[in-house]
Amino acid sequence: MEHPVQTVLGAFQKNAERAPDHCAISFYGARINYGALAARAAMLGAAIGRRDCVVLIFLVQGSGAIAAFMGLMWAGAVPSFMPLPSAKQDPDLY
Repeated sequence: MEHPVQTVLGAFQKNAERAPDHCAISFYGARINYGALAARAAMLGAAIGRRDCVVLIFLVQGSGAIAAFMGLMWAGAVPSFMPLPSAKQDPDLY
C-alpha cells in the first residue's frame, strides 16, 4: 500500500491538532509541547505576512528557532537557517 506524501509542516500541524500536550521539542532539558509550539509558530507566521519568499533565520538553536522555522513555513515563506558569527569570521564582513 502506498503512503501519501506528507510535508514537515503538515505533520507538525496534524500533531498539534491531535496531541497538543505531547512533547514536540526537548532541547537541553527544556521541553515544549505541540500546542505551545504551534501557537508560537502561527503568531510568528502571521507577523511575517510574506509569502513565496526566502527568509533567513539568524537565531541560536532552540525552541525559538524551531518556532520561527515552522511559522515561516506556515506563512508560506521559505525559511533558511544561517550560521551565527564565530571567532573565525570578521564581524564587519558578517
